[in-house]
Amino acid sequence: MKRVSCRHSAVMLVAVVCGALTGSAIQAQTTVNAIFSPGVPTRQTFTCTDNFGNAASNCQITLTVTAVAQTNGHFHEGPPGYPMPPHPVSTLCAGTCNANSTYSSTISGCSDQNGNFTFTLLPTLIGQEEYLTGTSTAQAGCTKSRPLGNWGYAVGYSDLIYFSDPDWKHIGGYPDTPGAPNTGHGSTQYNQWMQQATHDALQATVTAWQQLSGSCKICTNDAALPNGGKFDINVIRPYTGSNYTPIPGYGNYRPWSAPHSQHDRGSAVDVNASGNEGCQYPVTVNQFVNLCKNNGFGGAAYTFNEGNHAHCGLAVTFPH
Repeated sequence: MKRVSCRHSAVMLVAVVCGALTGSAIQAQTTVNAIFSPGVPTRQTFTCTDNFGNAASNCQITLTVTAVAQTNGHFHEGPPGYPMPPHPVSTLCAGTCNANSTYSSTISGCSDQNGNFTFTLLPTLIGQEEYLTGTSTAQAGCTKSRPLGNWGYAVGYSDLIYFSDPDWKHIGGYPDTPGAPNTGHGSTQYNQWMQQATHDALQATVTAWQQLSGSCKICTNDAALPNGGKFDINVIRPYTGSNYTPIPGYGNYRPWSAPHSQHDRGSAVDVNASGNEGCQYPVTVNQFVNLCKNNGFGGAAYTFNEGNHAHCGLAVTFPH
């Protein structure tokens, strides 16, 4: 077995978005007030108040969800030669909702006798920033109108970290990696986020790889986007599945698909084995996959050989 001495010094940046949406008024969208996990319903309440700050019953309320374009590293909002497909956003359901309830990006209703309008927010699987726009509309049974505003929040996971380590060379970003294709995620600052457990397992694997191979470094490509969620929101790939309904203008293609679904939760990372995209430290893929499995990553369903890279993933579940 080869012995190698590799200096290790790490810099870790933590991204945390916190807060609560429920409040006495919809706040102007100047900051992201909360972060919600993709696909996990959350019940919210808007309280309508009068000019004196008192709860106002029977207010007319309409809420609409809108995505903030080009957030969370999604800079590929429109592929050349194709129309912009419908943008997935979180959806809403008024009142007490369940799995059989009807959800929509726009809902309307009236506040109750205590001034409260309760609804359920079902976050999209796309990690992104969004906002609720509150407006007053004419609706039978509602007698009061109040001006509302915008209410900003994010969809994603608050426990992901960006890890910069001298033992890892980040590749795959554009234009900061020579030879890298433009995947639409910007620089490597956007595709190298992960859970702490993912980092710890990878660092243990790298240490084992250093001792086995004598190489001090590896090249990491895809991990997760800053908030997690769908890694590819506008991939255009041919598809012939029987359950696919083409979007007009796209024919037999599938925008908003996610070939990188195992990266949604920040639980997986790809390690280069081909030496492309500016990597001078390729690994032997099968050897590295086995080391990943022995150092905290999951079995064949989560850690495997993907040809030009080793895919090392934790055994976790998430909506996808």
